[in-house]
Amino acid sequence: RRQKRRAARKAVKIMQEAVLGQLYFFLGAVWFGACLLLVYDGIRSFRIVFRHKLWIVSVEDVLYWIFVGFLCFRFLCWYNWGELRGFFFLGLIIGMAVYYMLISPKVLEGLVFLLHNIRRENISYYPPSLCKSGNKYEMEIETGEKKR
Repeated sequence: RRQKRRAARKAVKIMQEAVLGQLYFFLGAVWFGACLLLVYDGIRSFRIVFRHKLWIVSVEDVLYWIFVGFLCFRFLCWYNWGELRGFFFLGLIIGMAVYYMLISPKVLEGLVFLLHNIRRENISYYPPSLCKSGNKYEMEIETGEKKR
C-alpha cells in the first residue's frame, strides 16, 4: 500500500513538472512574440523617419521574416526539442497582439522621436539611394515643411 502511494505521488510530481514545463514554454512563446514585434517596430520606425523605395521595403520584409523563421526554429529546438505545438503559435499570436495593442504605439512614437533627432544631427550620412526623391539634403520634418 505504501509503495502504491509513493508511486502515485511520484507520478503526480512528474506530471506537475511536465505541465509546468509546457506552461513555461507557452509563456516563453508569448514573450517571444512580443519581442519579435518589438524588433519589427524598430524597422517600422526606421521606415517612417528614413523613407525607402518600395523594393527596399520588400527586401527588408523578406529578410525580417527569414530571420523570424530562423529564430522560431531555434526557439523550438532549444526549448521543446524541435516539436511543433499548437500552443507555441497561439502564444506567439497572443504575445504579438498584446504587444501591438498595449505597448507598440508608445514604443513606435519613442523610436520615431529618437530617430528623427538622430537624422537631424547626421543628415550628411543619409544615403541618397534610399531617398525617394534622390536628394540627400531634402527631408520632410514633422511639421511638413521641407529643409534643404
